[in-house]
Amino acid sequence: MDGNHDHESVVQDLALFAPKVLPGGFIFIDDYTEAYPGVVRATDEFVANNSDFTLLHRAWFAILQRVGG
Repeated sequence: MDGNHDHESVVQDLALFAPKVLPGGFIFIDDYTEAYPGVVRATDEFVANNSDFTLLHRAWFAILQRVGG
């Protein structure tokens, strides 16, 4: 699924989807680039405010992993 790229939409998508991810599971964020600053900002804020997730990779896309429960 490819969602909207504005900040508020990505914030909402992460808030709704993240609780469904099991420990050890992943979230793949596409379009993590300067062309989509809302995606980058929302993803960075999410990782900074959610200690259950760690950022494993970022370059054109981001990979988050749930490390806690």
